[in-house]
Amino acid sequence: MDDKTTDETAGLLSAYDEQMRGVSPNPPAGVGYEQDGPLIRTVGQFRGFISAPRDVQVRGAALDALIARQRDRFAARAQIAAARGVNYLQVDASSDSAPILRRLGFQAVTTTTPYVWSPPEETVGP
Repeated sequence: MDDKTTDETAGLLSAYDEQMRGVSPNPPAGVGYEQDGPLIRTVGQFRGFISAPRDVQVRGAALDALIARQRDRFAARAQIAAARGVNYLQVDASSDSAPILRRLGFQAVTTTTPYVWSPPEETVGP
């Protein structure tokens, strides 16, 4: 990878972090935030997802415990949904999560391909 590609990749990651990691100061009605160490869970209405830095700075047993807490929190929400008659849950996760999701009883239905778009550079003059 040359320096230009590395700089472009770093720029894209930085833009993603700035725009996507974190929370809105004004969540929709019925939506709230729960912080768990370096993670922020967005929960309420039909949603439940996690925002985190690329490196959560947690390793070993502490990382296992952090992951287990997220699993347990969303499992509890799934039980509430099932009690209310919800028949299906959707997970949007990377392929790294596939073995974990299968162990939890999820079945893959389809996959998605992420795309990145950058606005064209502005030109000055005719």
